Amino acid sequence: MTKHSKVEQLEAELSSLKNELNRVKANCFWDNVSKIISPAIKWGALAFIAVQGTTAIGYLSGKTTDATIDLKASAIFNPDEACANWPYWIAALSAVLCATAISYGFNQRTLRKNTIENLAGYKEKYEKMIDPNRSTSGLLGDGSTHPKDR
Repeated sequence: MTKHSKVEQLEAELSSLKNELNRVKANCFWDNVSKIISPAIKWGALAFIAVQGTTAIGYLSGKTTDATIDLKASAIFNPDEACANWPYWIAALSAVLCATAISYGFNQRTLRKNTIENLAGYKEKYEKMIDPNRSTSGLLGDGSTHPKDR
């Protein structure tokens, strides 16, 4: 290889690296923009909801209205007393949604424990590859705390 071709090769590589650096800079810019916009939308929406709620209550304050602003959680247990003017299907729907959410949570916990149990062997294998003298954490196979440690 001649000296002239080496210089051309290095210049081509330098040009390629500059293009790659510009591409990475552009990606970093949009990544940083999304890191700013995402929380701004979330917190902005929460602030908007809070402002609208306080504005609505502010318009009703000091006036005689037929509006009832109250939490009707007790409707599930005693619908006649808590909200006599509400239909029973609302209380039933609330109870069904609550039971569904609790069931979903228990199913997710079972799924998580099963996944941890299935992946535990791989984790131990890789830990032993990295550090053969590593001591165990004492967790059970499903990731829960050992009964002696409770």
